[in-house]
Amino acid sequence: MSAGDIKLGEKDLETLLTPYGRTYAEGIIEIIRERRTVSGTLVSDLIAKKKKFTIEYSELKGQDLENILTLYNKDKVLSLIVTDRQSVDHQYDVKLAPLDMERVSILGDWTWENITLDLEEI
Repeated sequence: MSAGDIKLGEKDLETLLTPYGRTYAEGIIEIIRERRTVSGTLVSDLIAKKKKFTIEYSELKGQDLENILTLYNKDKVLSLIVTDRQSVDHQYDVKLAPLDMERVSILGDWTWENITLDLEEI
C-alpha cells in the first residue's frame, strides 16, 4: 500500500477507501473507572487506552458509498489498515458506529454529502 492509504473491511478482505474528498483524524479514548470513597474522595483507575478514528467524506456516490454501507450492515468487527507516511501499515480491529450523511441528489447515482465514519478500536 502507498502512504496515506486506508483500507476497511472484514479481516483479510479489506478494501481500499477512496482518497477523494476524504479527511482522516485519530485520537485516544481513555477507559476509566471512577468511584468515590466513603470520605468523598474521587478515585480513578485507568483501565485502558484505545484509539478512535474519524473518516469524513465531503461527497460519495455509487460503488464507494455502497461498499461502506455494506460494511456497516454486516454488524461485525472490522479491520482498519492505515498506511503512514513511511508506508508502514498499522492494523486495528474496530467497530463502525452508525453513519451520518446527507442525500443531496437522487438523479442517476444518488449523491451523498458530509459522510462521517466513526470507528473505535476494540
